[in-house]
Amino acid sequence: MNPLTLLANAYLRWRHSHGFGVHSPFAYNLVTMAVRPGKYGYYGYELIDRVILTPGKRYDRDVRRDARLLLRLLVALGSRRLLIAAADPEPFRAAAEGAGIGCVEMDRISAGTNPSECAPQEGDCAVIRGESVSPDEIATLLKNGCAIMMTNPSPAMTDALNSSISNGTIFTGTRIVLGIPRRDMALVSYSMKF
Repeated sequence: MNPLTLLANAYLRWRHSHGFGVHSPFAYNLVTMAVRPGKYGYYGYELIDRVILTPGKRYDRDVRRDARLLLRLLVALGSRRLLIAAADPEPFRAAAEGAGIGCVEMDRISAGTNPSECAPQEGDCAVIRGESVSPDEIATLLKNGCAIMMTNPSPAMTDALNSSISNGTIFTGTRIVLGIPRRDMALVSYSMKF
């Protein structure tokens, strides 16, 4: 790829992640409350740190930052429940606890243990790490009004998110993709530096 294009894209990601050029009030609020909240922290950060610093447990170097972003996102969206599809879900459970909401593992939803309790619904938020769900499951989550945070998604998963959301906001970074469906909003997409 052209080095000037890479530089321009990096500049746009930096610019959008600080709120410049984000014209949607909802998206601007998410950027200032969740993506770049400033120098203050949440009490839930301590819960996440306690899980990550557990002796004998090793996590990827980005898990702490991802769990903190998830906590801020849950609070900013006012999510009712977190759906987790990750190999090591403990830091994300701690983020849900810090936000004061319950969580359900995605494999319970797929297995259909109690469809009324586990079915994705509007107001839920899902965190998906790697290729832990199929593109069809992503489309189902978005169709049901569930916000999605994906880390290190495959191109097929990113394409599924982009094609399945018709109204709302999409934030795309180099490693993280957020999709927030909203019926009352035209689709807007921004590149972000998470």
